[in-house]
Amino acid sequence: MKSIPLESDDLPSIVLIVDSDERMLASYSAQFEEAGLWVATSSSPVEAIEAVRELRPNLVVTTTFDDIDFDLVSTLKSDARTTRLPVILLTEPADDARTEPADGAPSATRLADLCLRKPVATRQLLDSSQQLIARSHESVAPPEPVAQPAHQLVRKTDEAGKRNAQTKRSCPGCGRPLEWIERGRLNGVEYDYYRWCGAGCGLYCYERRAETWIKLA
Repeated sequence: MKSIPLESDDLPSIVLIVDSDERMLASYSAQFEEAGLWVATSSSPVEAIEAVRELRPNLVVTTTFDDIDFDLVSTLKSDARTTRLPVILLTEPADDARTEPADGAPSATRLADLCLRKPVATRQLLDSSQQLIARSHESVAPPEPVAQPAHQLVRKTDEAGKRNAQTKRSCPGCGRPLEWIERGRLNGVEYDYYRWCGAGCGLYCYERRAETWIKLA
């Protein structure tokens, strides 16, 4: 994330990206950060509601969630506090065959400010986002006393997210995810320590400088 003084009168816009695919979250985040925007991410549409309330973003970019019985777009658009918050919905080709909900409520594709089908070209996503963000500054931009804490929170969650990404690793023996314990330093070298592999491969630590695994037991 680019470092921008919080005391500046021209704070960057906040974009909340919601996707369960960590690789897509990283890809979209990099694109928006390169464009000079602040980025917050969420892997769950339910958690995203709380993030919207805390951060008051200028734009929400979300994918469709077939496996979760919760419609983020309709929830945002039905709430008076967020109804004018711009939302870009990234859809899959299979979404085109969907019908309106059984209760007759408008579908997310109709409620979103813009629908883009995956894969989305970087330039198209950024250009569309900038246009919607420009509109949001007039309708949902928080007053300055709220804006600065929101940006501070984005920076804090971004740093935590990067730390988590650095400690999520798979067992070198079987490829299963390992549970991280702590980060330690020995003779000036940093190590990440993990619990026993659930498949019985052993106990490992990861030497960060050499980027190699060391089997402890």
